[in-house]
Amino acid sequence: MKFMRDLIERYPLISNTLGIIFLSAIVLISRFDMFVGFLKAPFIQGWDGAAHQAVAEYYSAHIFPSIWGWIPLWYAGMPFPQFYPPLFYFLVAAANHLFPFLSILNIIKIFVMLLLISLPLFIFRLAKELTSSSSTAWFAAFLTCLFMSSEWFSFGGSVVSSLGTAMIPQLLGLVLVIMWLNTFLSPKKTPYGS
Repeated sequence: MKFMRDLIERYPLISNTLGIIFLSAIVLISRFDMFVGFLKAPFIQGWDGAAHQAVAEYYSAHIFPSIWGWIPLWYAGMPFPQFYPPLFYFLVAAANHLFPFLSILNIIKIFVMLLLISLPLFIFRLAKELTSSSSTAWFAAFLTCLFMSSEWFSFGGSVVSSLGTAMIPQLLGLVLVIMWLNTFLSPKKTPYGS
């Protein structure tokens, strides 16, 4: 035990990283069947999954780098973006143009997996910044893992909602809000105030 305590005190970044990897592994293991099904599927499944993939492919091929455009494939044509905010599609299209050897499907899968695995990390960082307590931060990250792996929370941010219902832009929005909170609500002292 003393060895672990010394390791944590001497190398907090390593111990925090290992802990976050452990918590992310809990999420992966608890919903392993969903992750395997998601990675093996020939298209993004769920309510809006195929539509997210199709819009991302059309946007990448015909509209990108412009943010506004016209998609003629639905409802006799509609302006882009009509239903979802365009940041998700813009990031997927940018990745598709940076890595043309990856398909849109694979880019979306990588994107979703990175967002899901990084969510406990961002919660940990936010709780650590706001409370300055490692135990509170670990507890918040652990609760996030429980929330993410639960079947009852299917309204964005959980594994079920992201992989089963395809609430992918909502997951991106959740991660961005947590990053924003971490940036703007952190109690750091600045030379300009507080």
